[in-house]
Formats: sequence, structure tokens, C-alpha cells
Amino acid sequence: MDYDFDTIVSRIGTDSTKWDKGEDILPMWVADMDFKTSPEIISDLKNRIDQGIFGYTDISDEWKKSIISWWGRRYNFKIHEDWILYSTGVIPSLSSLIRKFSSPGDNILVMTPVYDIFFHSIENNGRHVLECPLDYHYGSYSLDLNKLDKLMKTPNTPILLLCNPHNPTGNVWTKTSLQMIGRLCYENNMICISDEIHCDILRENVKYAPYADACNLTRNASISLISPTKSFNLAGIQTSAIICPNPALREKVIRTINNDEIAEPNILSQVATIAAYNKSEDWLKALLAYLDKNISIAHHFFIENLPYLTVVEGKGTYLLWIDCSSITQDATKLRDFLLEDVKLYLTAGEPYRGNGKTFLRMNIACPKAMLMKGLKKLKKGIGDFVGNKPINLL
Repeated sequence: MDYDFDTIVSRIGTDSTKWDKGEDILPMWVADMDFKTSPEIISDLKNRIDQGIFGYTDISDEWKKSIISWWGRRYNFKIHEDWILYSTGVIPSLSSLIRKFSSPGDNILVMTPVYDIFFHSIENNGRHVLECPLDYHYGSYSLDLNKLDKLMKTPNTPILLLCNPHNPTGNVWTKTSLQMIGRLCYENNMICISDEIHCDILRENVKYAPYADACNLTRNASISLISPTKSFNLAGIQTSAIICPNPALREKVIRTINNDEIAEPNILSQVATIAAYNKSEDWLKALLAYLDKNISIAHHFFIENLPYLTVVEGKGTYLLWIDCSSITQDATKLRDFLLEDVKLYLTAGEPYRGNGKTFLRMNIACPKAMLMKGLKKLKKGIGDFVGNKPINLL
């Protein structure tokens, strides 16, 4: 079946977080896609709505089986049915788990730059952020395990938050790296909460390894947060799952998500998930091919038109992480300038901490025509920003 990713669908007037910032603004910031979800998901949602009764909803066996099937056939991860818990979202889960498995004043270890909402979940709950900055060299990031180990030994640090694949850098952690992280967590008596929401969005021939499946150590001391929302553009449906193999940990997870009232599905969340995992694999395959083309288009555009900016070579997500250090030491000011000058809305990197202050994040999950419009706006805006100022190419 041929899928249409080229048609531009207007989202103006839909209360879209991404789009309802002004009709003349091109938003390429927040991580949702500008494609309709799969026809199979749309059809099943319509059928459920046509039934006409929207009462309380229980968690179904079919929902759990769809998750088991997806991870089994795509990633050879054999998830047991009792490991799976429903949650309304990855971030509500994250906040709830931080409250359960740490105490006010504790440190929560993160690898920066990382998804900025991690910091909200930590600090809004009275915990402290403990940063392990990723090493950055010539457009790529890597993890220094010795540095991570040293930071894990900081008193009152019970949790490592992992992002796999990593937002915003696009790192897809190898199974070997995950095993090493798991060993360090074990040696330092920590649990790992792994946000794996971007796991299906991979470049061609890139392999994703689930943290909980890397080895026995990762399985026994991990809580993984997964969702079809990034892969199938379903963020507004508010659906996710928690995978927790360890029964003792799982009992605590069950208590906290029920105490926080985030464990009950709405009438559409399971329908969308089941249709995604059971019926929409061909759509995802076509989407990934389209995203790879968009990534290639963007990289070539930067090389030819903005060679003094460096795009990090990410292996996952549909986000470009753009190093602007040759033209500014404050990408927030650059973000604001682009919004005012050419009406292009990107994400400033400073809230991601680490070395993010000189970076911009750009979402390329959109029709090609929209991508080209955004790239041309970026070229003009950067040119206007630089003007006659010197460019540091070192």
C-alpha cells in the first residue's frame, strides 16, 4: 500500500500545542509529526467512536498482547504479560516513579544534554539534578563510563534516568553500552528508569536494544517507559506502558501509578495502541524511509548552504541537533531572532543543559515541501543573524 506523507494537512485552529502560535509562524520545534497517523489507526478509532458510548474502560488482554507481539517480532524482546502496566503517559509515569523510588533532596542522575522535561519531573518533586555531561567531539556524543561511575557514587543518588534513543542527540545506545550501564547501576545500588519512547524511530540499518533486555542486571533493576505516540503521531491520545520485569519493583510501581491516578485508560488509548502494533507496521516502514530522505535532504542543505553549522549525526529520532557555536554562544537569542526575523520556530538547546546552550533542535518529521520551506527560512535567518560578524570555524 502507498502512504501519503507529502500532503500538508492544516492544523491551525485545532488547539495544537505545536501550531497554534500564530498563522504566519512555521513551527519545527516540539516532537510531534505533521503527518496523519496510519489509515488503520484512524479507521479503528472511528469505529470505536461510532459505537457512541464512552464509559469507563478496563485494560484489555488484547492491548497487552499487541505490545508483546510488537517487541517480540521487532526487537526479539520477550515481554511477559504480567510485566506490562498501563499509564497515561511517559512523563506522568516518570514523575510518579521519581516520587516512589527516591526521597525529597535526593539526586537523580541524567546524561546531558537530555529532554528538558526530565528536569521538570526531578525538580518539581523536590529532587536535585545530577548531570553526567556526554562527551562531545566533532559532531558526535559519547558516554564516559568512568565519569558515570564516579557520579553514581554520589551519596543519595538512587535513580539513573536513561533516554534510549537519546533525545536530543539521537544516540542509540548499543547493547554492550547498556550492559555496562546496568553493571554500574548494580554496583552502586541504583535503579534505572529508561524512557524508550523514540525506540521505533531509527535510521536505516540501525539496531535498537531495549535496556531491560540487555542482560539480567538490566532486567532486574529497571523500569522501562514505552509508547506508540512518537512512532505513530498519537501524542494527544495519551497512552503508554510501563515494563517492569522485577516483581518486587513492579508492586511498588503499581501502587504509585494508582495512587497518582495515572493507571486507567481512556476509551481510545488502547484502540490506537492495538491498531498501531497489530496493523500499522507497513505504515511505519514507509514513514521511516520518508524520514531518512528528509534527514538526507537536511544534511545536504546544511553542507551546501550553512557549512559553518554542524548537525549531529544522530542514529535515532526525527530531530536535528544543530551546533551553532561558530556563530553564537547563546542559541536562545538565535532562536528568538529566527522567530522574529523569518517566523521559524525552533527549540533552543539551553533547557537540555549539558553543552546545549549553543544548540538548536529542529523537527524534520513533516512533508518535504514544509521541510524545504523551513530550511530556506533557516538559511535566510542565519544569514541575517550573522551579517558581517566573524564566524568561528575552530
